[in-house]
Amino acid sequence: MCIRDRKRSEDAKSVTKYNQQFRSLKEIFVDNKELNKRFLDFQVNKDPNCEKEVFHGLIEWHLQDYFNAQKNEEEQKAGAEVRHDGSSLAEIKKKQLITLIETYKDRYDKKHVLMLLEMYQVSEGVRILCE
Repeated sequence: MCIRDRKRSEDAKSVTKYNQQFRSLKEIFVDNKELNKRFLDFQVNKDPNCEKEVFHGLIEWHLQDYFNAQKNEEEQKAGAEVRHDGSSLAEIKKKQLITLIETYKDRYDKKHVLMLLEMYQVSEGVRILCE
């Protein structure tokens, strides 16, 4: 085995070990959404070239957060929380989601994210992915 083949083999083992560690750590945070988000943010900030699974989890977290904010505002229509710039909490969450999608456009599976956006009915995100 030449040095180059040995290096490839070591790299493949390293990636496999990273994936196993990521999955086991991810399971720890399943029940705590805020810690899960912080963990996924940490992964992306640490390595912007990390696995697609990290981006899928982070995008889904933002989608759920946006959906919950939107649902809460609909339930409390009269008393919806409005920021000093006139935007609602749901609008802010949507902007964060769209920024994430635009910033890391090449780091996730577009079909997977498109399905999530359609499921949560975020038409602006669907439009961005289809451009």
